[in-house]
Amino acid sequence: MWCSREKRQKRKRAIREKALKNLSSEQFGELAGYLYKEGLIGLDLKPIKQRKE
Repeated sequence: MWCSREKRQKRKRAIREKALKNLSSEQFGELAGYLYKEGLIGLDLKPIKQRKE
């Protein structure tokens, strides 16, 4: 069955948000630490804009 791109994105976002809510605070801290080390998020936990190279 074919569905619109918006519906797919909404479903993915809902799954991602549900997964984040199910993380314990310790797991969330580990995830945030990993993303920060990889340079994907800043200390304010907001995504860092990708630099154009």
